[in-house]
Amino acid sequence: MEYLEFQRKIAQIKGMGYVQSHRKGPTGIGKTLEDLLGITENNIAGPDFAIYELKTGRKDSVSMVTLFTKAPMPANANEK
Repeated sequence: MEYLEFQRKIAQIKGMGYVQSHRKGPTGIGKTLEDLLGITENNIAGPDFAIYELKTGRKDSVSMVTLFTKAPMPANANEK
């Protein structure tokens, strides 16, 4: 999906107003956005769209979203 197509789809979704979540629970918002954008659900650490990882959140939520995680030193220090 190219950037301009992504922008067009986001504008379409915004124009839809309220959309019922496709899944219950904390992952419902992200799953619904992926469905509406035509992105296949995945559990990989890589980006969802081109070089971007999509993040969603609930209005008035106090949950924090981690955008960057610094790797520990030395390399592989957090592996068993």
